[in-house]
Amino acid sequence: MLEIQNLKTKIENINNTQCTLENQKSNEEVCEQKEKNSNVVIICNDKELIKNQNIIQMTQMEFLLKNEKERKAFEQICVYKKGIHISKLRKIMQLAGEKAIFFESAQELLSFINAMEDKNENRSN
Repeated sequence: MLEIQNLKTKIENINNTQCTLENQKSNEEVCEQKEKNSNVVIICNDKELIKNQNIIQMTQMEFLLKNEKERKAFEQICVYKKGIHISKLRKIMQLAGEKAIFFESAQELLSFINAMEDKNENRSN
């Protein structure tokens, strides 16, 4: 448990340092823009499941190591259950709350993402 907390702290420090190094003058703008662009996240074992620039893909451990503020920034959390242990799925469900949507097949996930993209395109037109 202590080891996980130490890893979380190290990752937070790395993320903070990275934002600072990217552009010190507009550090807040850069970090805020990244949060705005990352409305949807897909949690799965295969990080190459969907090729879409508007969607962040991460492994279960990457998600579990995110702090609460970062997890709350996500509008939608899609979880592709294949290959993820039931205990990790329960933990993801607990941390994600009502934002989590679980998918049994890649086809279901792809159709959901496509429908969501169509909905966003209609809003912008």
